[in-house]
Amino acid sequence: MRFPLVKRVEPTSPSRQSQHPHFRQSSCQYISSAFSRNLGALWRIKRARTRKKDEQEKEVYRTGKKNTDKEEEQA
Repeated sequence: MRFPLVKRVEPTSPSRQSQHPHFRQSSCQYISSAFSRNLGALWRIKRARTRKKDEQEKEVYRTGKKNTDKEEEQA
């Protein structure tokens, strides 16, 4: 599975160990770093999607008013 928003990082997979000894890294470390990058990207996507909702909730907290349009229509 590929994540299009994740920056490409030069892989240091075990298959590259023989080609680039200075990139030597265990497979566990490789998987861990890849997981961290993808998890960070997913978190940023989630925050971008919920940012508008967060701003609306802050406005409600600041003003103390919620659904004022619906209340006016019912009155």
